[in-house]
Amino acid sequence: MVCPYCQKEMQAGSIGSTRPLQWCAADGPLPRKAVRLTDSAVFGGETEAWYCEVCRKMILPVPERKSAMEKLKKTFAGKEAPREE
Repeated sequence: MVCPYCQKEMQAGSIGSTRPLQWCAADGPLPRKAVRLTDSAVFGGETEAWYCEVCRKMILPVPERKSAMEKLKKTFAGKEAPREE
C-alpha cells in the first residue's frame, strides 16, 4: 500500500491486543463514540494494519460488526448437532 501522506511504500502488519481494541472520540458527551477495531468485545484480537516508517502513521480497516447469530453460525458451521439416543 502507498502512504497517502508521503507516497512512500507502507509495511503490512497487524495490531493485536489481549483486550478489546477500539478507537474513541477525543471529545463529546459521555459515553463517547467508540469504534471497535477487533471482532471480539471481550477477548481482544488482531486487525491488519499498514505502517509508514517515513511519516510514522498507520492505516487500518474498520471491520464489519457481526451479529451474535452470525458469530454462532460461523462457530458451528459444518458441525452436526448432537443426537439423542
